[in-house]
Amino acid sequence: MMMKKTMHLFAATAIVASLASCSNEEVFNSAEGDGNMTFTVSLPGGGYGSRAFADGLSADKLAYAVYDASTDALVMSDEASFNNSLSTNVSLTLVNGKSYKIAFFAYNVADDVYTFDAESKTVSVAYDNMAAYNSSDYDAFFKLEEIATVTGPLQRTVTLTRPLAQVNWGTRDLGEGAVVAEYGADAANLTSAVTFKGVYTGFNMLDGSMVGAETDVTFEAAARPDATEESFPVQPTVYQYVSMNYILVPAEQSLVEAELTPYNGTTAAQSVKVTNLPVQANYRTNIYGALLTNPLDVEIVKDKEFETPDNDIEIIWDGKTITYPVIDDEAKTGAVFKASDLQGLAELTSGEDAKDFEGYTFSLHNDIDFGGHQTKPIADGAKRSGSVANGSVFKGTIDGNGHTVKNLAISNNTSDVYTGFIANLSGSDAALVNLNFENISIEAPNCEAAAVVSMVSEGATVKNVHILSGSISGKQGIGGIVGRVLKNGHLESCSNYADISATTNNAGGIAGTAYYTENNVVMTISDCHNYGDVHADNVSAGGIAGLSNADITDCTNEGNISANNNSCGGIVGAQNARGVISGCVNKGDIVANATSGGFGGIVGWIRYESSTTNYPNQSVIEVVDCENQGSIDITGDNTYGASGIVGLTYRNAKIEECVNKARKISAKGMVAGITVFQNLGNKCPGVESMLTVANCTSTTNVDTQMTGAQKADLVYDNTSGEFVKLTGNTYSPAE
Repeated sequence: MMMKKTMHLFAATAIVASLASCSNEEVFNSAEGDGNMTFTVSLPGGGYGSRAFADGLSADKLAYAVYDASTDALVMSDEASFNNSLSTNVSLTLVNGKSYKIAFFAYNVADDVYTFDAESKTVSVAYDNMAAYNSSDYDAFFKLEEIATVTGPLQRTVTLTRPLAQVNWGTRDLGEGAVVAEYGADAANLTSAVTFKGVYTGFNMLDGSMVGAETDVTFEAAARPDATEESFPVQPTVYQYVSMNYILVPAEQSLVEAELTPYNGTTAAQSVKVTNLPVQANYRTNIYGALLTNPLDVEIVKDKEFETPDNDIEIIWDGKTITYPVIDDEAKTGAVFKASDLQGLAELTSGEDAKDFEGYTFSLHNDIDFGGHQTKPIADGAKRSGSVANGSVFKGTIDGNGHTVKNLAISNNTSDVYTGFIANLSGSDAALVNLNFENISIEAPNCEAAAVVSMVSEGATVKNVHILSGSISGKQGIGGIVGRVLKNGHLESCSNYADISATTNNAGGIAGTAYYTENNVVMTISDCHNYGDVHADNVSAGGIAGLSNADITDCTNEGNISANNNSCGGIVGAQNARGVISGCVNKGDIVANATSGGFGGIVGWIRYESSTTNYPNQSVIEVVDCENQGSIDITGDNTYGASGIVGLTYRNAKIEECVNKARKISAKGMVAGITVFQNLGNKCPGVESMLTVANCTSTTNVDTQMTGAQKADLVYDNTSGEFVKLTGNTYSPAE
């Protein structure tokens, strides 16, 4: 260890520093006590189930330096000893009225690994000197303490933390026959070399910045740590140490490349390479798996302060391993760190002994990668009888904490299955929140419903859930976020970029269906956004919902929407029985080779139900303050009811304050700027037939931008006129 100092002063029990830059009149006498600063400098320690290179006692020396806070000029530096303890005392006599920065650095002088340079304000690391790198001798600790203004005596405890990251490698296959044959019993002949790319050799003590450029470091092959002295931090009864390294990295999380190469003598085996390894100062990153027999089977855990789990990233899930979340039944919480934990939760919520976890909250601590392996849904085995969900159910909350689930894959040919990340989310306190999905793939050609959440019931909530990429396809009830919402549920602030398709009915960018009603209950979809293409081979495709009874507010669609029969809309394919669609914007095109009617920029078809058993709550459907910018281009010999706002309206509706800016509206039969009205089908119970269109505007030119056997600038009324009321509307055709 090399250290540059300006002076050395030592008293019997404390270090007293005179200030070289001050006159005698400016320096307070420590006996008078006016500017005496006493620091108890402590290292973290205690509370460990096993040492795991983490007790802090190896750092037996303390170097420190005092700087003028206004100029960063060095005032003095010195050192003290911990004497096999986790704390030591330092006393400084400082100038009244001045401010200071004091850098403390604790280390072990073995092998001259660290250089504390008070003059250059840096600590540097000589990795080449870490000859026995599987050693806690290279553990080190740092803290910059700031004294705002000296006003008199002060006593302060300063707890140091590690400026280093510790990287641990563990394997579970030392007892495998092939490993014993290759490396001997207890891997006696095993050594390992480790290379890191993207680490640093020094840091500035005053601003914490890394000194110099990123560099590559190689630790030469060394025997693994003694298992009788050190236990691997993660599942020590399963995993054994292969290697341990200290590296200097920034205080904020960064990514490095790491590679471990096992050796038997001079013969190298297949290496384990991790290209995006999360590391962070004062954290340890644990890499573990079957490293000697299956280098692709790797999990990564990042622990805060070498003590409490903070982040867990699974690089590759093998598609088979099942672990379980860390569950606290008293607090009703669960911690999820890796894909196998989620599969464990799926096991716990499925089958005969399934738990619904009502009132529990499961939190994700990291991004999770399923690696494209087939995945079992949480609450697998969910079913539906009419408007009532049954079978397996999850009644708790999953909070993704903003993390991303990657490469979730489900392929299921079973008839009438409900499938997705969660099969059935049920209950007013149940929720899925704050979670992203990247490269999702669900293929269920015979399913009843498929989506991130296959079915929502009994008032459950899905909020702030986003699909970043992928595709979801199935038979019916196919959505990006939710497949089916039954009577009562709430979707809020969600988005979808995946392509959605149904081989029969009801496909939606956010929800495939939100249907059936209940007295005094309103389903809601708000602030949701779709960017993926949506298609139904038969009926009901919508940018937000395929078939809906929900109130839909402040939603947008930019995907192209198509259906091969009828009911196709930028926001909703078919709005049925009730609902208010307000503040929504469609920018996607409605492009379909269809056989029937109902194609609109906002809603494809408005209609009502004769049954009051499944639809006791019915009211006049309203479309308010919505705007369509997409084209409606429908081909097929029998197509009709293509319009800028609501393609086809049956019996009752209110359309107010809406704007249609479609560049094209085309079908074989009836087309219009706002809607086509027919006094057909069921009417809203207890209400006489009437369409009200008020204060709406259409810019689609009837002569140049509309194609159809019957055309209207605003409303095509296929009746005698007694059921349509128009007020304050504007036709402002484009040139």
